[in-house]
Amino acid sequence: MLVEFWSKTCPHCLRLSPHFAAAAEADDSGAKFVKVLLQDARPLFHEHRVNAVPTLVLFRGGSEVAREAGAKTSDEILAWVKAAP
Repeated sequence: MLVEFWSKTCPHCLRLSPHFAAAAEADDSGAKFVKVLLQDARPLFHEHRVNAVPTLVLFRGGSEVAREAGAKTSDEILAWVKAAP
């Protein structure tokens, strides 16, 4: 599962959004792509120690395996997911 932690007031998040959607559509790994909005889910941000937006967190088997902050293109997202442990 790939989770995007984002905020609707963050310009970098808004720039990432269409790339995240395109990566989700193009992904062939079977990963589930999910977005968590700061304004709706502050406790999840604290639980996962997310201090910057946007932050992408990749989970496998319920455990975090990789994390990246900042905007990326859909190609960069897909390459990062494939390269993650």
